[in-house]
Amino acid sequence: MPDAPTPPATESTNGKAKRAKAGFISQSLVDAIDLADTCHQEAAKPDVAAKLAERDWSAADQASLGTQLDQAESLQTQIAAARAGKGTRTQEESDAREKLLTALDPILKGARRTFAGDDAQRAAFGIGQNLSNAVTGELIRVAKYARDQLTGTPPKIVLKGVIQAEINAIATQADAYDQANWAQSQAQQTASALLQDLRTLVETQINPLRRELQLTADMAYPHRIETNAAQRKAFGLQPDRPLA
Repeated sequence: MPDAPTPPATESTNGKAKRAKAGFISQSLVDAIDLADTCHQEAAKPDVAAKLAERDWSAADQASLGTQLDQAESLQTQIAAARAGKGTRTQEESDAREKLLTALDPILKGARRTFAGDDAQRAAFGIGQNLSNAVTGELIRVAKYARDQLTGTPPKIVLKGVIQAEINAIATQADAYDQANWAQSQAQQTASALLQDLRTLVETQINPLRRELQLTADMAYPHRIETNAAQRKAFGLQPDRPLA
């Protein structure tokens, strides 16, 4: 069970914008950051800070939690940018794929004419496959094979009916699609790495500090004193029960 109920994620205790960015990270991370942020903001109030200081929550502790929350906010901004970049890269990859398929059309037609009875060469050029639905690796293989066979002086293969402009196009589009696919993969890896950094930050730094702050507040505002109820709630504590 969680050590304390999570306050609402819609607004902070003092009206300051929340640090957690819902929509880019999991709800559990949103809740953890929101709770720590709410506690941190409450502890910054002068009268509350004085009470907490009596129970050994120091200015250094408060500053440390603030620094970790700032870092969490920065990581979320980077995750959002990486994911937006991934969306852009996905569209770029899709556009590059379509251009490559278009460039392959005359090449495949020439290969069919040139290698009517050569099953090995037909397979190498992807003849017999539905390249529109081919996995990325296979499409890149076919495109690079065509490029490597048709370019060079002299070319390794001459296809019937294929003109130089079409050979130039397949060389250009094969490289463009390979690069777009690589960029998309890199954007995805970047977002995943940043998310792991955020998760580690929350689990190893923010949560322990927030827990210590709540334990301090639990002592500073005892649950048996009814007038402490509102202040305990501000720290995400049960008004009538100690923090377990």
